[in-house]
Amino acid sequence: AYFIQNGGQISNNFAAWRGGGLFILDGQGTLNAGEIISNTATYGGGVYVYNPDGFFTQTGGSVASNQSTRVDAYGGGGMYIFEGSADLLGGDFSNNTALNNGGGLQLRFGTLLINGTNFIGNQADFDNDGTGQGDAIYNDNGILKIYNSSFEANGETAVTIVGGTNEIVGNNFASHTTVFEVTDEVLPPTITLYANNILTYTTGISQTGSTTAFFNGFNWWGSANPTGVGSSNATDFRLGAPVVDWSN
Repeated sequence: AYFIQNGGQISNNFAAWRGGGLFILDGQGTLNAGEIISNTATYGGGVYVYNPDGFFTQTGGSVASNQSTRVDAYGGGGMYIFEGSADLLGGDFSNNTALNNGGGLQLRFGTLLINGTNFIGNQADFDNDGTGQGDAIYNDNGILKIYNSSFEANGETAVTIVGGTNEIVGNNFASHTTVFEVTDEVLPPTITLYANNILTYTTGISQTGSTTAFFNGFNWWGSANPTGVGSSNATDFRLGAPVVDWSN
């Protein structure tokens, strides 16, 4: 089955369980233009992508102001991916909220490619009870690749990583209390963090749990060293030149 949205809105819908706006079980959904907006579900408020036969592509448009209402686990205000796949190749994820994890989206055991997408104003732990993490993105043991994208003012933490394989290269991050939160529940994640422009933050990397395979180089951390990197020396996370000329 195929679904293609080239305009208009999927809006103000409610699902008692998963996928308030769009639930992809077996097949492919594509958002080229238009909005998936103001939908609500227990998890996957805007979009839910389920199992290896489910696939979602976004090339434009907006996933905005959707909400996940589950308070004890999971989340994904804008999108929840469970063992499925998604390519976000343009457009915006904005002002989505989750009472638990993943204000913008949550990835669990699936595959997610983000290239050229904006994440703005998303928020986890929307009820402020201290249980939600990953205001823009929460990766729970999935394969996550983020390139050429922008993250701005997403709650307190831009990206939370609790496992999986993560490659975050060539992005802009601004106006977060903590930029990257890294921990593990089952196996330590592997992370490549390279050539990102990171501004206006308090803690660059918050790292807890077991030893993480972490390559971190040539990121521009603004005018301050990142703090809160556990047992590691903070200067280890400022590899490369303090100012990078990207014009050459």
